[in-house]
Amino acid sequence: MEIAQRGGLQLAQARSLELVHRGDEHFDRLVAHCRQARREICFEIYQIRRDAIGRRVVSALASAARRGVQVRLLVDPMGSSGVSHWLPAVRRAGIDVRWYSPWRPWNHPLRRTHRKLFIVDGRVASVGGINVAAEFSEHQRGDSAWRDVGLWARGPVAAVLRRQFEAAWSNEAGGHPGTLFEVDRGSDELVAVAGGCDGRRGHGAAYVAMAETAREELLLATPYFIPSRRFRHALADAANRGVRVLVVIPKCCDIFFFKHAGRRLYDERRNRGHRS
Repeated sequence: MEIAQRGGLQLAQARSLELVHRGDEHFDRLVAHCRQARREICFEIYQIRRDAIGRRVVSALASAARRGVQVRLLVDPMGSSGVSHWLPAVRRAGIDVRWYSPWRPWNHPLRRTHRKLFIVDGRVASVGGINVAAEFSEHQRGDSAWRDVGLWARGPVAAVLRRQFEAAWSNEAGGHPGTLFEVDRGSDELVAVAGGCDGRRGHGAAYVAMAETAREELLLATPYFIPSRRFRHALADAANRGVRVLVVIPKCCDIFFFKHAGRRLYDERRNRGHRS
């Protein structure tokens, strides 16, 4: 509660939370929930590729659309630039596809969505870091597959995430609102959800609050480690008061600048008592 309040996060109820560590399991769940959808699928994604994984997921979305399910796909023009010629065929399959903050002179070029947000019928949702691409598939890439996680949630929290998707769909892509329908309500476990149409508002303050309130252990796993000055100080203070601070970063990084900027920072943190 304290972290949510300090970070300005919204509290929502979740009936269940499941963490998926393998890309193929995540893709299997995407396809299975597409088959189970009855009314609506909302899918916001940074990167979707026209490879074996992308075609499989789009095929499942198209099958749902043919059953009369409203399918909306919001893709980022930077992360998914390679599929622009594919999207007309995706639209002909019955999927409403739109670019998030499309390339226009008056749009900021760095206003991007990095979310991987999937909601079915306002009842089940997935967030995390797994893009729709073969790089995340162990079956396709073997030991070289990229490792990331997906969090699957059921309950009223899915409706909260749906509202965030609606905000991005309307404000950043010019889409029309989806159909209104009743969703589950109940007295389930509370979880914290970041706000804003990009889902990022509150993240920074929440990270600082977690570091400042940690008593025994603080674990951080991230592909890019370029924390703010305030968060760096909060991590150092936590380590100095005896908290075990462990930062896990990838040995190989796909973005040159982030790799070297992050390396300088985590070398500094290590010298001050962190483990990385």
